[in-house]
Amino acid sequence: MNLWHPEKKYINPGNKISVFNTKFGKIGIVICWDLMFPEIFRKMVRLGVNILICPSYWTFEDASVGLKYDKNSDAKLVDALCIGRAFENEIIIVYCNPAGNLILPKLRGKLLGHSQIAVPFMGAIKKLEHNREEMFIQEVDTAILKDAEKAYKIRNDLKKRILS
Repeated sequence: MNLWHPEKKYINPGNKISVFNTKFGKIGIVICWDLMFPEIFRKMVRLGVNILICPSYWTFEDASVGLKYDKNSDAKLVDALCIGRAFENEIIIVYCNPAGNLILPKLRGKLLGHSQIAVPFMGAIKKLEHNREEMFIQEVDTAILKDAEKAYKIRNDLKKRILS
């Protein structure tokens, strides 16, 4: 739904939220730059999403001006957003991002990596804190979501509000 600035020349944004019923609960999908927009997450929570998957294609150089302040600024941003979105929405975040070198005809860079799973109370329970290709499998006890609902009551509070 939300495109990174250079993508706007080549791709039309979507306008529908994707939610699927599975044996693990309701799963929602956002893509890459959607991670920056909390309102999408809120809409999905109101639709009953428990697990949110975010495939991405983030590089270290995406916000190039930030590099003068910290060479890891985009990694810090992604890590903070994954953990923050998990806590503020009482959901499991599965963030999937490629790693290694980006070599395209008109673009060179370093893919961010930092694939991770974040949950309330614990933050990132599994994270690849590097930009090398790697795959992991992680079991997640979804009961933590019920405990988060008991503690934070965010879903309950959202039911009492009318949000657009």
